[in-house]
Amino acid sequence: MAEQQAETAIHPTVYKGDALITPLCEGANKYKCKFCSKVGDYGHIAAHLQTHRRTAVKHGGFTMYRCNGVCCKSPHFHCCYCGEFRTQPTIRNHVQKCAVAACSVGSLRQTATVSSSASTVASSAYPVTSAASQIATASVASTPLQAISRSKVVQSRAKRTTCPLCKTELYMKNLKTHVDRRHSSSVPDITSNRHLPSQCLDLKKGIFAVGRTFSGLRNPIHVQKFTWGNSHQVVCELENCKQASDFSRRSNLLGFECIHVRSLIYCPTSSKPDVTLKEEVLSDMVEKKWISDNTKRMCLVRKEKAESGNSPLSKVVTFCSGASRVYVSVLETYTSYYSRLGRVSVCYDIKRNAWQCPCSKPNNSCAHKSIAKWHLNQTRPELFLKVRSTDNDVFETFVESDPEGHSTEDILYPPERAALTSLVLYWLDHKKLPAVPSTDACSPQNY
Repeated sequence: MAEQQAETAIHPTVYKGDALITPLCEGANKYKCKFCSKVGDYGHIAAHLQTHRRTAVKHGGFTMYRCNGVCCKSPHFHCCYCGEFRTQPTIRNHVQKCAVAACSVGSLRQTATVSSSASTVASSAYPVTSAASQIATASVASTPLQAISRSKVVQSRAKRTTCPLCKTELYMKNLKTHVDRRHSSSVPDITSNRHLPSQCLDLKKGIFAVGRTFSGLRNPIHVQKFTWGNSHQVVCELENCKQASDFSRRSNLLGFECIHVRSLIYCPTSSKPDVTLKEEVLSDMVEKKWISDNTKRMCLVRKEKAESGNSPLSKVVTFCSGASRVYVSVLETYTSYYSRLGRVSVCYDIKRNAWQCPCSKPNNSCAHKSIAKWHLNQTRPELFLKVRSTDNDVFETFVESDPEGHSTEDILYPPERAALTSLVLYWLDHKKLPAVPSTDACSPQNY
């Protein structure tokens, strides 16, 4: 109703004041622009109306929007005084002239009304009326000058707008994205044109590397889809996806799959064989003092275990590796909080010469970083021609409890045997609530 009252009778594109324009609803999730023939969803048309708002011409309390109707072949504007249409370069001059004419006509009509009433009161002609007419003429001549001076004030364009649904102030360019993310209930499906990149790492166990999100850095995560044989395993490494899968299983929705698992339908097949790491390259790294002898023995033990299990020890994730970063997926036989599916993703920052692994601190060495260095030094030796290792403990020996380099301080996930017993005892000793709480805990505190 407010928009109908604000709309003038001259033309539908001319409005009084600065009213908020909303799209016209033509059906279920189908909206149309008021000033052109554009049709789409609410967020798309609401963002489209902001372009009309930026190009609108304001004058004398009126807002003239650009018209794309049948009045003219090219886009134009309708005058708020006479209704004639003009193009954008000439509409401002035309409106100023119409404002002067409208003010002069209104003043002349008011002067004629005053003079006619004065003539009916006193029919005898006196020379006093000439002075009154001069004053009226002077007022008429001064009014257009004031209107012209006011119309030349240039208003700055507003760079921010308000969401019509939640009244949140944001930039105009972000309005469509905001409406799609916050106020759109439809979630786009995984298709051949829109899916997360993926790569097969271990064909025997069904382990894949999938991009984490559609936007931003596509850090790889590990997903298992093993659907052959007696036991089937469809697991995503992310905790949110795991919780959603468990909830759907409890609700008897057995067909639920997260976006990472569904993207595996479009995973490309690779005919390249896995890289077999050579011991000569590892010995050369020991001579260059990149790693120690204990680290070399640990890497060789892990290589033998990977070959016995017929699994690749290391593999480069190609879809997220580029000129600045390289991701290497390394085999991990122990299940922990950082390797729930038996593999760990190691990142090498080429520009900063830094290694990142979820099992250790950035400047500390670990078994996964050493194997990733071994792999890249064999496949891409040009990366290490002018750089040297930045790890603090390159020459230190690992605190080992077995030949593979697993420390006794590693936190296994889920905990078993002695680790589970110590965890339960810690809860009973330090985290158990007393049967009778103390008076200090029950007394209120004044803040």
